[in-house]
Amino acid sequence: MTVIDGNTLDGVSATSLWTLYFRATEARRPGGVIEDPEAVRLFDAVGYDYLKFGRPNQSHALRARSFDAVTADYLRAHPKASVVALAEGLQTSFWRLDAAGVLDEATWYSVDLPPVMALREQLLPHDHRIVDIAQSALDRSWMDRVNTNDGVFITAEGLFMYLDPADVRALIADCADRFPGGRLMFDNIPPWFSRKTLRGLKLSDRYQAPPMPFGLTADDAVALADQIPGVRAAHDVPYVTGRGLHRLLGSAPFNQVAPLRNFRPSVTVLEFGPPAAKHQVDLDGVPETALMTLKVRASEARRPDRVLDDPVAVSLLDSIDFDFAKFGYTQRQDMALRARGFDDRTVAYLSTHPEATVVALAEGLQTTFWRLSDRVHDHRFRWLSVDLPPMIELRKKLLPASDRIRMLGQSALDYSWMDAVDTTDPFRGVFITAEGLLMYLQPEESLGLIAQCAKRFPGAQMMFDVPPKWATRLTGRGHRTSRRYRVPPMPFSLSRAEADNLVNTIPGVTAVHHVPMARPRGVVLNALTGAANRSPRLADLAPVQLLLEFG
Repeated sequence: MTVIDGNTLDGVSATSLWTLYFRATEARRPGGVIEDPEAVRLFDAVGYDYLKFGRPNQSHALRARSFDAVTADYLRAHPKASVVALAEGLQTSFWRLDAAGVLDEATWYSVDLPPVMALREQLLPHDHRIVDIAQSALDRSWMDRVNTNDGVFITAEGLFMYLDPADVRALIADCADRFPGGRLMFDNIPPWFSRKTLRGLKLSDRYQAPPMPFGLTADDAVALADQIPGVRAAHDVPYVTGRGLHRLLGSAPFNQVAPLRNFRPSVTVLEFGPPAAKHQVDLDGVPETALMTLKVRASEARRPDRVLDDPVAVSLLDSIDFDFAKFGYTQRQDMALRARGFDDRTVAYLSTHPEATVVALAEGLQTTFWRLSDRVHDHRFRWLSVDLPPMIELRKKLLPASDRIRMLGQSALDYSWMDAVDTTDPFRGVFITAEGLLMYLQPEESLGLIAQCAKRFPGAQMMFDVPPKWATRLTGRGHRTSRRYRVPPMPFSLSRAEADNLVNTIPGVTAVHHVPMARPRGVVLNALTGAANRSPRLADLAPVQLLLEFG
């Protein structure tokens, strides 16, 4: 292999070799946090004294994964978009995303200084979708080259920290002005680390990192939406979980607790355009829990290492004007894992009953229909959404319409909704979900609803969840998740034995299946979930997900 001398790069441009070294070393590691064969090949092709950058770690690979995940999400929604990689250096994002299948129709604009672009020209594969622009990102003429017809996604990975703060803000403002409707993603170092580099940060006795005058906390980055014209929204991208220290940085406290969140590096996504109109929502009591579950689900869906893909939930959350902070801690997986469990069982039923009717009781602000439509290629199934009139009105106003969805504004306990289910052909099937519903009903109401479903829909299946007994007692005493929010009482729960006994106590229930919790993110949660799934005693301490068969 021909080896090219990397010493043609110096100053800030040489940091592209630093990030390449760390990324390629991680990609070579068995079980590394990133797959990046092009970075490994590129690393081998550039001769350089890499050891002067010190001991490699996961940081740049984890950052790259965050950028990949958010860029891929945008491209799935805008497959013909323009992606502009500012100061791209020796990044190999294009080939990772191409391997993910999201770049088939996109155009990639690579912007960097001439020496860096010369190296890229020599070393990286040519592709007709890549447009090379050899100039500084601060030279705004690159903007004239970008096709804006199908969306624009701009990345500034490892760039802004090396610029003057005034230059960064001016560049963001100009991007917002030129690309309304587009997005910009960038990473930040915290101010304490910026000050450290200004004093002279040595990575080894042979290399001192360039000064990084632009430091920003995660919260200050999100506040840019209120400070720069044309920036209508800003989102913090939760830190991706890695190994060791990087697992700690990706843990819940470092995303939820402000002092910890603002201590770590961060990644931010800005949306450009006029401020989006938000709908004020006023719910209370049990219906208000729909907003809490939406917040938890959308927060999880925004993570690069999410356990649930739910872009409609993210859009829905962004369209609502509500004090979500009142719910307290919402950066957690439980409700996304529950949704995934319901999704998996519904998909399994639809695989054998493609023309079935799915009945979503007390659907709230769930976005299951759109997740399933992405997973199930046969779109012959029909959807019946049953909830109280105010919630149905919200769904009609805020969620996309579909001719496969029928909505009924009534209580699930008003059994007249059953008349709306087409049972003329029993082979089509009926699948009933009661996600997050039965626990809020009185035991006799919950059991009565199950009995009526079993009587009216022989051959159907019904899935629901209930909390463990201790949670019922806790909410009965007025459990608070924050000073401003008290969880409604949950009077109905079932032990594992009580659930199994439903075949004997409710006519028409022919089988009871315990649905294991979907696999969570994180070693500790995985171990606890696995133990609960294996041990009946531990299972009674965890929430219960049940699938009933009627016959």
